[in-house]
Amino acid sequence: MNNYFDLIAIGGGSGGLAVAETAAQLGKRVAIIEPSPMGGTCVNNGCVPKKIMWIAANLAYAVDDATDFGVPVKRGKTQWQKLVVAREQYIAKINQYWDSYVSDNGISRINGSATFVNANTISVDGEQYSADHIVIATGGHPKRADIPGAELAGR
Repeated sequence: MNNYFDLIAIGGGSGGLAVAETAAQLGKRVAIIEPSPMGGTCVNNGCVPKKIMWIAANLAYAVDDATDFGVPVKRGKTQWQKLVVAREQYIAKINQYWDSYVSDNGISRINGSATFVNANTISVDGEQYSADHIVIATGGHPKRADIPGAELAGR
């Protein structure tokens, strides 16, 4: 395998996918390094799963309120396990989409975590890869502000 790329994106979330896609569309040889399913935090354990749960809750409330608007319905007990399975299947379809999209656009997928060897070389599980450009798109973590009430944030 030729381990030289024009661009390597470390991270398969929205940032890494966007930069890799653009470079590939410009005819560059591109790789994405990601240890988890494609899509990043938003797809796998952030925005998407949260929205599915939010939509389910809104549907339940809508059914509860429907009779007040003249719509004759009665809600049964929520099938929690079915909801969770459906949510995980939905996420898996998005992961499959991104896997196919990456492959179809000629972007190499490298599974694992990257560490820098030097400015243009990284190592993943003992294998070295080099590129003219390496983009770090691994996301971030919020920093809690040092202000009164900060302990209440993120609950």
